Amino acid sequence: MSTPVSFRGSYLLPPFAEATVADVMHRGVVSCPPDATLREVSETLATHRVHCVVVEGIAHDGGQERLVWRVLDDLDLVRANARPDADALSAADAATGPARTLSPSTTRAQTAAEMVAHGLTHMVVASERDGRPVGVVSALDLAAAMAWGHHSGDARA
Repeated sequence: MSTPVSFRGSYLLPPFAEATVADVMHRGVVSCPPDATLREVSETLATHRVHCVVVEGIAHDGGQERLVWRVLDDLDLVRANARPDADALSAADAATGPARTLSPSTTRAQTAAEMVAHGLTHMVVASERDGRPVGVVSALDLAAAMAWGHHSGDARA
């Protein structure tokens, strides 16, 4: 068993208590079309070394069309592959939806509360200007931010 290395925070990043989604998120979105096969999604996750893809889609509401996104994470993929009809499933079939979104200015505390309240490990970060996805924030991103601690080196924030 390895011994954890003590982390003393970062002078480049704000203290955890002041961090926003913009400080901790992964910029950019790895996405797939709704008709992608589970094998294609698996290849995408493995190739990009990510834990989720954003499934693109269009919703129809009263004659109006609007873009919607769903998150398909690694656990969703495992769950879908365990089904007897897995070969017939698409990314849209396996994805949870629609994705819960938040803005880059959302605090990490609000983000954590939202993830816990809805049992999520990933959330789509949408532009405040046009609502389009600009990144993804994960529970692991929040955990990594906790390691920042205070600039004084106190990692208990």
